[in-house]
Amino acid sequence: MRIYITDITYLYDAEAFSAAYALVPAWRRRKVDEMKHQSGKCLALGAGILLHNGLLERGIEVEPDEASVNEYGKPFYKEYPDVHFSISHSGTKVMCVISDKEVGCDVERIKSRGQDIAKRFFTPDEYALIQSQPSDEDKVNMFFRIWTLKESFLKCIGTGLSTELNTFSIIPAATTITIEQFIDETADFNFQELDLNDGYRYAVCW
Repeated sequence: MRIYITDITYLYDAEAFSAAYALVPAWRRRKVDEMKHQSGKCLALGAGILLHNGLLERGIEVEPDEASVNEYGKPFYKEYPDVHFSISHSGTKVMCVISDKEVGCDVERIKSRGQDIAKRFFTPDEYALIQSQPSDEDKVNMFFRIWTLKESFLKCIGTGLSTELNTFSIIPAATTITIEQFIDETADFNFQELDLNDGYRYAVCW
């Protein structure tokens, strides 16, 4: 499994944007074109560049022009059934993970919010863990730890937010991450968190 992360502000330059746009396949260019604002276009394009470069590292020099999607919209390449990928973006960061197993990733910019969302959409155990943190900053950080872990899990199983967030529980500790779920009891799920001290949280599930 390889994890790729970058900041997309370099794509604000028109020449860099055009060069990158020419590298990505047709389905990713459509994603870029669908975005209304330039910032969104740069995020969509940056994610495509990470995927493109990651596939090159795996020896895939010609990326398919079209991606297939599952019933929930998760993209995959039927030409490469042993190559699984997930992409995410937030703020000015994009993230891509490529693996030989089903995988999901999420990046979120840390903001001073989350308590109402956690109370409404998280499980009681998750909400209690957030509330038990000693400071407001710790509460925010724990919220985004749980949020990115939950999103990465949903992307890994391929359902996205069509699966309600309170139907499974993820409890992160100092050295372990515990998940309680009955969505797919045949799989053993693993997690990795990244804290790059850049104002974002990153999580991967496979």
